[in-house]
Amino acid sequence: MGGQPCVCFACRMQDQLVVFMALARGESRMLCRMPSLHTRTAIAVAQQLTGARFDVKERGQDLSLVVCCGAAVCAGASAR
Repeated sequence: MGGQPCVCFACRMQDQLVVFMALARGESRMLCRMPSLHTRTAIAVAQQLTGARFDVKERGQDLSLVVCCGAAVCAGASAR
């Protein structure tokens, strides 16, 4: 590890997980390295499209906690 903090997924996966966090019901949390520009853009777009709320909290040692209150979007639900 070389003294670097440990996270459970590759740093390039952060922006992809944001989509699922936004669609889920309730609170989701992701401990990750500092969010990349792609991740910050994904958060901004997800908030606009779903109404989900995100909060990014720095945790030191190049780590951040991304917290999302999801929009609870159900599969097959039709927009009216």
